[in-house]
Amino acid sequence: MYGSSRGDTHSVCGDDNNGFIVEWNWGVTGPGQHAIRVFADGVEFAEAAFTVTTSGTEFLRGASAAYLVPNFPKTGDETIIEWEESLQNFVVIGTSGTEKCDASYPTVCIPPPPPDLDCGDIPYRNFTVLPPDPHRFDGDGIGCEQ
Repeated sequence: MYGSSRGDTHSVCGDDNNGFIVEWNWGVTGPGQHAIRVFADGVEFAEAAFTVTTSGTEFLRGASAAYLVPNFPKTGDETIIEWEESLQNFVVIGTSGTEKCDASYPTVCIPPPPPDLDCGDIPYRNFTVLPPDPHRFDGDGIGCEQ
């Protein structure tokens, strides 16, 4: 697609409506090592190698998961990622490190132990729970179910 906004090229090109973009579903490429070559007016001007890892299907449907990524983006921080089907990618849904919220509970703010809390000690019900679940609010990914 031609015409993507590229403000960084305005001083050279005289406008910023000159970017190019190609959207591609990597799931149809197939797993393994591949190469891409880029041409302008029939002349190759760039080439790169890349590796594709797929989920075994062109478009992953019905999957859901959230994960705690410890020590990211820096030591002591925690980031929570969740699968987003429409994007076919994981997205960041929460972080901790500077806050006083335990990353095991990404949709609510519950402090890490101590003290050890029980469902009766907090106002939340039916919230997402990720391992390691230090307060033991869960058995199936949903905390303090009603």
